[in-house]
Amino acid sequence: MPIFRSVPATLVAIVFLAGCAASAPKSAVDPKGPTQLPDVSIHFKAFDGCFLLYDVKTSELVEVHNKAMCKKRQPACSTFKIPLAVMAFDEGVLKDETTGFKWDGEQRMVPEWNKDHDATSWMRDSVVWFSQKLTPKLGREKIVAYLRGFNYGNQNFTGGLQNAWLTRAPFLDKKPKTTLLISPFDQIDFMKALWTDRLPASHRAQELTRKILPGETSPAGYTLKGKTGSGFIGRDGSLRLGWYVGHLEGNGREYVSVVMLTDTRPGQGTGFVGREAREIMKSALADRGLW
Repeated sequence: MPIFRSVPATLVAIVFLAGCAASAPKSAVDPKGPTQLPDVSIHFKAFDGCFLLYDVKTSELVEVHNKAMCKKRQPACSTFKIPLAVMAFDEGVLKDETTGFKWDGEQRMVPEWNKDHDATSWMRDSVVWFSQKLTPKLGREKIVAYLRGFNYGNQNFTGGLQNAWLTRAPFLDKKPKTTLLISPFDQIDFMKALWTDRLPASHRAQELTRKILPGETSPAGYTLKGKTGSGFIGRDGSLRLGWYVGHLEGNGREYVSVVMLTDTRPGQGTGFVGREAREIMKSALADRGLW
């Protein structure tokens, strides 16, 4: 009698089920797990979107969603505050995270902007007038030199010291000349360099910049720090643009990630959408067991 006939059916079932259980992934980005990743497009809903996830520890680009969009350069908007902070700390325009400027008394549309600010609150509240105080103190020549050294987007600052990184927006009296453009892939390269101390700036300048970036920690022990950006693009400014560039660390893992989104059609809304980009990133990270 063949030996296999003597094996109880229940034992065969147990072995089969055990094999199935062993193949179930703990996390979609676990290097020991499968390569299939959850579909991030479900989180973009009414937006066209790009999502990038880069593993700092393995130097691997883990995920690219909407590659064509991820290659496209768009206005840097308030994500420019990150390289601007590195420049300002490196040049001593900002001495440390407590260096500040007095509010000029002009009432602006964002209530949080209508007060004195230091470097930390500038980044947290995304205060445009604070940036516009820093850029003249640095000067166009130095800014362009830093942008080239950082290999930051198209490195074009011809739009002026006050507005080169901005788009038309409700808080601006007139349409700016937007010239500083950057793609999500460019943003990944910049953030990788910032978090590994490889920018052509002092260690202290990079460390202070990392320190002032706003962040939060998930119940699972992951800390996400980064910067939103919001703008309005298209011929008549009727398409909203949203950015979130971030750094995630926890449980022995480290990533940099970027979300960029735009409206799918003109006139979808009027508000800023940088926060939506941040929430989409958190949802995508949660799907991957990283939040």
